[in-house]
Amino acid sequence: MALDVSAVRTNLGARPPTAQAILFYAAFALCVTIVTFTNDVIIALIRDLTGKGADWPIRRTLQYASGDYHGQYLLASLKNAAFFACVILFGFLLRGAVAPIVPALRQRKLWTDVIIALLIASIFLCEIVPNGMGSIYGNLSLDPFVQEQGFYHRRILMPALAHLLHLGGVLYGLFYWAVALGVLALSSIYLVGKGLVLSRLELASLYTIGIFATALGLPGYAEILVLGLTLLAMLDFDRHGRTGVTQPVCFALALLTHETAAVLAFGTLALCLFDRRFLCHFTGLLALYLLIWLASYGFDLDRATTIQLAGGKSNAGQFARTLPLVLFSLIATYKLTLLAAVPAVIGFVAARQYRMALLIVLGLGGSVGLTAIATDYTRMMAFGSFAILIALVAVVPRLSGRVRIALATINLLLPTVYVSAYHGAVAYHGLYGLLLTRVFGMRG
Repeated sequence: MALDVSAVRTNLGARPPTAQAILFYAAFALCVTIVTFTNDVIIALIRDLTGKGADWPIRRTLQYASGDYHGQYLLASLKNAAFFACVILFGFLLRGAVAPIVPALRQRKLWTDVIIALLIASIFLCEIVPNGMGSIYGNLSLDPFVQEQGFYHRRILMPALAHLLHLGGVLYGLFYWAVALGVLALSSIYLVGKGLVLSRLELASLYTIGIFATALGLPGYAEILVLGLTLLAMLDFDRHGRTGVTQPVCFALALLTHETAAVLAFGTLALCLFDRRFLCHFTGLLALYLLIWLASYGFDLDRATTIQLAGGKSNAGQFARTLPLVLFSLIATYKLTLLAAVPAVIGFVAARQYRMALLIVLGLGGSVGLTAIATDYTRMMAFGSFAILIALVAVVPRLSGRVRIALATINLLLPTVYVSAYHGAVAYHGLYGLLLTRVFGMRG
């Protein structure tokens, strides 16, 4: 099977040039500094270091201009230029990973299958305009570097790229769906590369589970891009049999997209799939990220973690009380595809591919663990979708065509619901929502 990692080579002699590594880490540190040291923090630091009064920089602006606005605008412009210079560097470093998949992306059949499957899935589950926190990302894309301290401002990559492409504000939805389509296509490329070719019905069924379902039902959220970066890193690893510059760059970009989803996905891959060289990069990048983040709060850990959490509260206090809801969320998020995890783990253990078995366990178990700190259970569960894809690759090819069609049909017809600690099970829009709200009286 293509997932056998016994042939993986830890080629420590193929390290990128030292200058390239230094430049990459410096660019990453600059990006993290840009998004963690918000403009008000920087202005306050300048005032403290230079002894300027609280009215600075009002005296240096025109009479009709607010001093705070002037400072925000100036800093935002500088951050904007520096951030996009770093993004260009990251894109340059990823050219070797992107070039091999370009021929596949040019295939008409790929896009035809993805779009038709998406249209089928949209009948059951879809929302066109960004909503919820997705609308906040849309607002951020208008001027992503005029920031406030919190957790949204650190998940900057999606809003910043939309801003760069002049697709901010009301146009953020167009940018989001372009990214989502790209990730759907990349998922198909990954599965085909592993020998699993899904029919349009199977693809449509797949799009109603995990991170694909939250992408359709909650458009605008950033974690869909984390899945894309994860798949790109895995494709490059499969191609070369070792980690290179692609994996740390993808992890760095994922941290700038959604840090929690990034740590779960790339942390699991660092322990179970990628070689020791990436584990060093993973540790170094994460430590650098945390160090700069804490520095922006004056190393006040309590304040930093409080602002990080939605509403300033961890879900740990009610995790045990809502454990049945957590377990239901796991089932509701993945539906029948969750069943693939069990034979996949058993198969990997029987083949003595223990790291692959552990990958699935950690990927899904880690997503369950995240519900101890966050109340939006379904989104946390969906972060483990990369592990489900690996499980499907290990199990589905063994099934007959009739069984595959039957399972895909049942999975598609089973309603997908959104589960949170405070609201319980909530229906998405689409045919699922119509059925659950009108027939079963579920909250929509």
